[in-house]
Amino acid sequence: MRTAIDRKTKERHLLRAAELCRAHELRQLKLYMMLGLPGETSDDIDELGRFALELAAIRAPPGARHRAVRRQEKHATRRRRL
Repeated sequence: MRTAIDRKTKERHLLRAAELCRAHELRQLKLYMMLGLPGETSDDIDELGRFALELAAIRAPPGARHRAVRRQEKHATRRRRL
């Protein structure tokens, strides 16, 4: 989908930004993600969820998970059962 909306930022750049925030003990990193674009598939939405979880894992302290991450995992499990 990034190609379709002409986003030049690569996933690896965003992951690196999250790693740098953690290394320098910054408390927050804000990213804005869009859903509902024309031509978007459920696979695109699943990929966005996977990416959000990967980012959250970088920012979370070792052994801890944010409430939103647990909610996303619960939702993903429920979708797989359907």
